[in-house]
Amino acid sequence: MHSTTRLCALFLLSLFVLRATFAAEPTSAPRIGDLCKTLWNDCRHDLTVQYRQADGSQYQQTFPLTPPPVQNKTLVNVYAGETLRLAAKVEGDRIGELATASANDDPSHVIEISLKQQPAKPDMMLVIKNPFDRPLRYKANIVVPPQNGPAPTSVCPVLAGKMGIEMWPYPVFQALLLDFRFLPSLDSTNSRCE
Repeated sequence: MHSTTRLCALFLLSLFVLRATFAAEPTSAPRIGDLCKTLWNDCRHDLTVQYRQADGSQYQQTFPLTPPPVQNKTLVNVYAGETLRLAAKVEGDRIGELATASANDDPSHVIEISLKQQPAKPDMMLVIKNPFDRPLRYKANIVVPPQNGPAPTSVCPVLAGKMGIEMWPYPVFQALLLDFRFLPSLDSTNSRCE
């Protein structure tokens, strides 16, 4: 299957699961449960998502079952308040596979991703730590309450061996990251945020 077609299919599947998870409808649990039994073997159990809403009130909900942090080896989903450590398998100029990191994984191939809220504000911050010696580019979609579907957002490349930060002046329920690839260097043609 062509890589663009594959990414679109993967994104649509994730969107379906995301809508079911965010809506927390009783009928959605068996669907996610079935996917966790047949397609995914590392679904999250009892994940609590908590953040300050734009009106200052607190949102908090525990989801009995949610999709795994990485789907189809390359699509990452991180929820508000969550930090992920992901072992990366490099294939040329791309990250061809991501998996939840273990204590035995080489730290020089572990990407750390977190989605956190600023203290006493609704503002959210996505932080990505790039352990590699090449700049890292990726694409992102975010879910902003109360909408149920992800929307594209611009992100900047993460410098080699550095931390990249993206900020939004409102709460973000979840971020979906995909298409991780390396840049040979950062110059005026490839350093723009997109």
